Amino acid sequence: PGLEAACGPEGCYVVFFQRRSFLESWRSCRELGGNLATLKRHEEAAQVAGLLQATGPGTGQQRLFWIGLQRQPRQCFPQRPLRGFTWTTGNQDTFYTNWARAEPAGGAACSASRCVVLTYGPATQENFQWLEGSCTLPVDGYLCQFSFTSMCPGLATEETRTVNYRTPFGQVNGPLSHIPFGTVASVACGSTAPISVLCMQKDDGSVGWSKEEPLCGEEDGDWCEGDNGGCQQLCVDEGPSYSCECHAGHALLPDGRSCADECGSAPCEHQCENTEGSYLCMCHLGFSPAEEAPQNCVDNDECQIPGVCQQMCVNYVGGFECYCTEGYELEADGISC
Repeated sequence: PGLEAACGPEGCYVVFFQRRSFLESWRSCRELGGNLATLKRHEEAAQVAGLLQATGPGTGQQRLFWIGLQRQPRQCFPQRPLRGFTWTTGNQDTFYTNWARAEPAGGAACSASRCVVLTYGPATQENFQWLEGSCTLPVDGYLCQFSFTSMCPGLATEETRTVNYRTPFGQVNGPLSHIPFGTVASVACGSTAPISVLCMQKDDGSVGWSKEEPLCGEEDGDWCEGDNGGCQQLCVDEGPSYSCECHAGHALLPDGRSCADECGSAPCEHQCENTEGSYLCMCHLGFSPAEEAPQNCVDNDECQIPGVCQQMCVNYVGGFECYCTEGYELEADGISC
């Protein structure tokens, strides 16, 4: 199943129904390229309200969703709009608040970290309120926010046409009015195979779909003609749709069109050598690949090699040095005494 999302000109809000703590939720949003949701304006709050309402009543019980508000210990400022809380984006700016309680929690609550959930349930008058509480307790879900500098217009759905979107943060359910840059739309035209189009930057610098409407009702054309289908390297025409591929030794990036040398994302600690279809991790002189994790490098103890020094050997990270006992001098070869 896809995600539930609400998108506007500047980005998208996405709701995740997974029981997690505040920190776990924040990490999940960050891993997908976003952050926990900020609701700084009435328009943003209304967008999130519409998103949650679209998910349905659920179990009939009130549900709690983490948003991006956190307060450090002993930072209670009840006279301020955010009461000492800070957005996970790092500031305290806001033109909107909706605290469930008129007075902030004080006393012992001020000596501990606190985080904020958004409420949603059958009691309409209590919906979308902010409630502070423990950051470590898992709640029903969390709201992520993803910002984009450019968006494509949503593709219209019709009786004979359905559209699915694979966005940078995952597959999305339902129609969207604004589509994030890098999204691949799959358009099913009746009984024919789906047609894929990409939200991409065009030659003139504007952002739009890789193919213009109408997408249905026409004979298959050359998807890779002109702009190479938006693909950085190889465009593969598959009749009703197309896909981007990369040359050997390169990997396709998450946007579905760009390619990168596989060493660019390789976990090699020291050096990376690009090979056909893969990569090879290598170590600097004086180091060798670790047995259990060959992408990491461990120091070679050259002093364990018989005869490496005539008398005394001292190993250090990345090398070794020979020494002589009292009464002897090290010769020019650095080994003999």
